[in-house]
Amino acid sequence: MSIFNRHKLQRQWGRGVLKRSEKNLHDFAWHKRKNNPLWQEEEGSWRLRIEIIALAIGVLTTLLIVIYHPFFFIKKIEISGLQRISRADIEDTIRATINYRRWLLFPGQDYFVVNLDEVVNVVKQKFPIQSIKVIKKFPDAISVSLEEKITNVIYDDGLYYSYVGIEGKVLTVLRKVGSDEFTNQKIATEVLTSSTVSSTLNTTTTIDNVKLAVHTPPTKSLIVEMGDYPVVFDKRQTVNSINNQVLRPETVKGIIDWFNSLKKFTDVPFGYITVSNDLGEGELITGEGWFIKIRLDKQVQEQFAELQYLLKNKIKRPNLKYIDLRYLGKVYWQ
Repeated sequence: MSIFNRHKLQRQWGRGVLKRSEKNLHDFAWHKRKNNPLWQEEEGSWRLRIEIIALAIGVLTTLLIVIYHPFFFIKKIEISGLQRISRADIEDTIRATINYRRWLLFPGQDYFVVNLDEVVNVVKQKFPIQSIKVIKKFPDAISVSLEEKITNVIYDDGLYYSYVGIEGKVLTVLRKVGSDEFTNQKIATEVLTSSTVSSTLNTTTTIDNVKLAVHTPPTKSLIVEMGDYPVVFDKRQTVNSINNQVLRPETVKGIIDWFNSLKKFTDVPFGYITVSNDLGEGELITGEGWFIKIRLDKQVQEQFAELQYLLKNKIKRPNLKYIDLRYLGKVYWQ
């Protein structure tokens, strides 16, 4: 008798196969269809690329507009602080400085490209400038605020007016002193006539007559005519001719320092300075009528500090006649 039943085994095996097939079909139908993650990644990367390209084109277009469109080119140049230098000269220099192709590609006069440091350097090299500040004003202007450096003075020797440079030498003889600039006009006429004669006798007569005639430099009219420079009246009767050394360099520097300090830090009007000896001393005649005895060759800042203290704490100017600052630590006034 056979123990192995072949037909029974076939029926069991068939039922198992059928169940597994049904299970597999049931599982396949039950789950949702999933998207291919590789396909999603490829689609997202292309969209990102397109967005980046569009953004780059937009940025580039904007840059081209703001750099090359004439609307943003510098058209207006505002200048303040000028007293002696020609406004037209400064403006022409600035326009010539910015009117070029920067890096051979960008217009130098564009608001976003203009090199302000270059403007400052060129102006300071070409003109006597003490300080300068340049800023941009959107969309097409720059503002220039400057302080001029004084490099010469108006020199008055009683007969002629001249420009004297920082080295103390005559740069240019401007004109004769007018006869109406002396108190005694009759003597003044004789002085101006005899000054053209080169003989020893007439030269001596000229010096004597100048001592008799009282000359006061007309500061206000000289500034209008010759520029806002400090006026110095030399009473020593020096020979005034081009390149002649009439003042020491330290004296010229002292005159300019006093002129700047008085104008910047006080309300005392500067008149003119007189020089009467070779000791470095002088008198600063104020526009209010009183004067200051000073040293021009040294310690100007220390003297000026004492003056400021006196004007603030000690002295009432309406009744003032003079202040003597020549000896530091010992100040006299009346």
